[in-house]
Amino acid sequence: MDIETFLGQRGGIARVGALSRAGFGRREIQRALSHGLTRPGHGLVALQEHRRDFREALLLGGRLTCISAAAFHGLWPNDPPERIHVCCDHGRASGAVVHRSRRFAPHPHVPVVAVGDVVLHALGCLPKPEAIALAESALRRGARRSDLEAALTAQRLRPLLELLNQARTTADSYPEVRARLLLQEHGIPFREQVFIPGIGRVDFLVCGCLILEIDGFAYHSSREAKARDDARDNEAACLGLSVLRFLPEYVLYRPEQLIAAVRRTLSVRGFGDAAEFLPASAG
Repeated sequence: MDIETFLGQRGGIARVGALSRAGFGRREIQRALSHGLTRPGHGLVALQEHRRDFREALLLGGRLTCISAAAFHGLWPNDPPERIHVCCDHGRASGAVVHRSRRFAPHPHVPVVAVGDVVLHALGCLPKPEAIALAESALRRGARRSDLEAALTAQRLRPLLELLNQARTTADSYPEVRARLLLQEHGIPFREQVFIPGIGRVDFLVCGCLILEIDGFAYHSSREAKARDDARDNEAACLGLSVLRFLPEYVLYRPEQLIAAVRRTLSVRGFGDAAEFLPASAG
């Protein structure tokens, strides 16, 4: 394996020490630098195209964590944060959000902490909806709830454990988690991921009479997908069920419109306010 391939497997950047431990000598490294590799910081060697977030973490002497590591591990939400989140053994990472503790073995080749630490850091750092969604996506991808709970046994960490307990494995996306938390916050009873004969599985069944679907662009952008959704909605109407569909941006950025539409629909169906909702429908 040459140096370029080695770096390519590590996001395009690595410390000189990592190259040395992999068997690359000083002359070989210098030769590669003279043929196109760069030195983006002290002790670092990189391809021209490399991951900027990895470079930032290495320059700060830490590893990506919390929301900054979500995309790497395939977790929600995964939008790049305004400030990088790093796990460091020191507090000198200027301009970054610093997380200090680490309970799980980090990634062996790139500057990213383990999924377990990403979740623990997020629970203590992010707003409630984002923290729960990140934890839920980690559980869906195989993180062990028992391992996370074991790391939160200290009394001072009880609030984080309470957040973790709100993470399920039922949602298929971050907007679905947000929708679930919205319904709970407003005291609206529901069941999620309900199978209805003739329709199939729906995101939420509210008060036994309203289907609430959170549509994603990737799944609902084709003509075939629209035809399938139309057929489901028509069958729901035949069964006497109302249907509301919302794009993710409504859930994330205009939640009041979603709740207002749900309340209006329930009012038409004969539910005047939250106190009159059917308790038996709670999820």
